[in-house]
Amino acid sequence: MRVLPILLIGAVLCLPQLSLAQNQSGDQELSVSYGRKSGTEILKWFVTSPPANRDRVSYNEKVSTTGNMFATYRYSFGSIFSLGVTVGTESFSYNSYHNDGYPYQGPNPYPLVNPFIANYKVNVTTVALEPKIYYYNHKRLKLYGLAGMGVRFYTQKPNGQAFDGIGAPVFINTQMTPIGVSYGNKLAGFAEVGLGYKGLINGGLSYRIGRKAPKKEMQMK
Repeated sequence: MRVLPILLIGAVLCLPQLSLAQNQSGDQELSVSYGRKSGTEILKWFVTSPPANRDRVSYNEKVSTTGNMFATYRYSFGSIFSLGVTVGTESFSYNSYHNDGYPYQGPNPYPLVNPFIANYKVNVTTVALEPKIYYYNHKRLKLYGLAGMGVRFYTQKPNGQAFDGIGAPVFINTQMTPIGVSYGNKLAGFAEVGLGYKGLINGGLSYRIGRKAPKKEMQMK
C-alpha cells in the first residue's frame, strides 16, 4: 500500500523536469472551441419542466441554445505560463413565467396561475484575457488550468420586439477552469471542465505556431 504514495510523489517531482523540455517562449497558438452551460445561462435558473408549486413562483424555461463558441489566440512566455485573448458568443431563448401568488381582484378577477410573460432572445458576446498554467507539459500530452476575465456584451429582447430588454448591456464575465487536457503536437484536441463563459464542459482544436529561430541560430544549423 505504501508503493502508490511513493509513485505519486515521484511523479509530482518529475513534472517540472518534463515540462521544461517542451514549450518555448514565443510559441503561439490558435484555437476554436465549443461548450455548454455557460455562467450566464446558469444564472437564469432554467427549469426543464414547470415546478410543482408553479402557482406560487416565477420561473424561466429554456427553449433553445446555440452553446458557447470561442476563438482564442495564445502566446507562450515559457514552459509553464501562457496568456491568451479570447472572443466568443452564445445565443439562447427562454419562456418567462411570473406569479406572485396573489390573484387579480379587478373587474374581471382571475387567478395568477402560471401566466406566460414573453419569449426572450438573448445574445452574449465576450472578450477576455486568459492566463494559463501548465501542470504537466510533455511533447504531446498537456494538463493545465486557466482563469479568464473580460467584458460581456449582453442583449435580451422579447420575441418580435426591436428594443433591448432586461439585463446590463455591458458587464464583467469570468471563467475558472481548474483542469484541462490536450493531446497532440502542432494540431491538438483538448477538453476542459470549469465554470464561466465557456461553459461547464468545453472542447475544441488548437494549432501551435512555433517561434521563429533567430538568424544566428539558423546559420549555426
